[in-house]
Amino acid sequence: MTGTEWVVVHFYHTEFFTCKVVDKHMRLIAPKHRGCKFLYLNAEKCAFFVTKLMIQILPTIIVFQNGVVVDQLAGLDELGGKDDFRTEVLEHWLSKQGCIKLKKATLAALARHCDDSSCCDSDALACDTAVARRARRGRKRRAQTAAGPRHHGRDGTRRGTAVHG
Repeated sequence: MTGTEWVVVHFYHTEFFTCKVVDKHMRLIAPKHRGCKFLYLNAEKCAFFVTKLMIQILPTIIVFQNGVVVDQLAGLDELGGKDDFRTEVLEHWLSKQGCIKLKKATLAALARHCDDSSCCDSDALACDTAVARRARRGRKRRAQTAAGPRHHGRDGTRRGTAVHG
């Protein structure tokens, strides 16, 4: 782990559904962030690391910088406590640790969102999902603008060209 500046390690168990959920999200994030190495370790087969890093809850994600632990995410509590969280929520958590860089549009959406509301103080998941939603809307609006105004809905009914948030 000392050969790469940033390393994210997902400790999992093959029979835990929540570990499979985290694995799915990590596999979507990893190809977008080549500056960070993503590893997956079966907790049953690496008891030494599990003991040394004091891992008690699975799934656990540990972020290393130059071989030193930066932060640890144990379970799904910081991601909303449910297994139906969005990939953007985990991606945002990783970016807050510094191991990945989010695109400027996503960061701008985050800054706008945090300026507009106080949810960041009380509910990090609501903040993260709202930011992801705004980033998706921004991409959709840019795509609609590039393609020209859309006058008809999927059901064929006529609708206005204004995009409502």
